[in-house]
Amino acid sequence: MMDAFLKRDGNTIVARCELYDGTEFSFVVNEHEVKLNEKLLDKEISGFALVTQMSLQDTRAYVRLPNPNITYGSNVLVNKYRLHCPNVTMNDFIAN
Repeated sequence: MMDAFLKRDGNTIVARCELYDGTEFSFVVNEHEVKLNEKLLDKEISGFALVTQMSLQDTRAYVRLPNPNITYGSNVLVNKYRLHCPNVTMNDFIAN
C-alpha cells in the first residue's frame, strides 16, 4: 500500500501521489484497491492505494500501479517511506 490523497471523481476514485523526485502524479483506482482513513465524500482525504513493489534500492522503490498513469505508465519510482504493509500492526513487533 502506498500513501495517497484520494478523491471521488464521478464513479471512479483518483489517487494522487508523489514520485521519488517529488513530482505529483495521479492514477485511477477502484474501491477495492484503497484503504481510507475516513469516509470518502466530496473532499480529498488521505489514505492508501494498493500497489505492487517490484524492487527496492536504498530509499527508492519501484512499484507497479493498479492502473497506468497517462504520462508515467504502470511502473513508477517512489520513496520507500511512502509504502506501508497493509496487514502489519505494532503487536507484530512485540517479542513473545
